[in-house]
Amino acid sequence: MLTVRGRLDLSGVPRLRERLLRVPHSPGSRLTLDLSGVTSCDALGLGLLVAAARSARHSGGDLCLVAPSPAVAQALRASGLSRILPVFPGFDRQSAAGTGGGPAPAHPPNDPDQQKRPSWREGRAMWSERPRQDSNLRPSA
Repeated sequence: MLTVRGRLDLSGVPRLRERLLRVPHSPGSRLTLDLSGVTSCDALGLGLLVAAARSARHSGGDLCLVAPSPAVAQALRASGLSRILPVFPGFDRQSAAGTGGGPAPAHPPNDPDQQKRPSWREGRAMWSERPRQDSNLRPSA
């Protein structure tokens, strides 16, 4: 588990990117990011989380976001990423010590809302289908 503290913005993203590059990726591994210490998160930070998830999935693993701070939780909700990236409210440290523990589920196992979460590819399709609104375009006279 990587514990992330500080800001996920222009000043903090490069440091976290370097830390993530040093994490070994193996098939079936799960990269867990503890985001409870993050004080702010902007589009660069969200982009890094998406890139980390893609990298983990490309190598046959997964990425879990655990205990996001209010700033991160709000950014994930506003961007729609909370529907695509696995986000968990807490982490069971005692059971993670080797008895199969890990992230505490955000929803009960049979919660229908959890089952409706789109896959990564479905999420990409949703974003690409969204109509582009460009404020610089003006109707021709």
